[in-house]
Amino acid sequence: MARVSVRTTDRLKDEVYRQMLRLEAGHSAALPLAVALLHAWTACDEQPAACELRRWLRRVSPLCLQTIEGACHAGGDRCSREAPQKPNRSKKGSGFPARPQTFSI
Repeated sequence: MARVSVRTTDRLKDEVYRQMLRLEAGHSAALPLAVALLHAWTACDEQPAACELRRWLRRVSPLCLQTIEGACHAGGDRCSREAPQKPNRSKKGSGFPARPQTFSI
């Protein structure tokens, strides 16, 4: 079975750490961190041999959840339902869609 590449593992870790720092600094809502964490778990589950990534996720996930819950309890925009934006590589310009997508619960 194929392993998750070191490059992919590093990219996933970087994104989770980046979103944690942005949330702690008050520059982001909780949803981007939750999405980054889910992307990492999904990649890990797609490759059962991804032991190193799985060990890292087991260590960092509780801290991520505490950070997300803390932001939601603090209220305001930090527990936003706004979906994170992904770069739109098909068009020239800023790389982001003009209008953010939102989810309703």
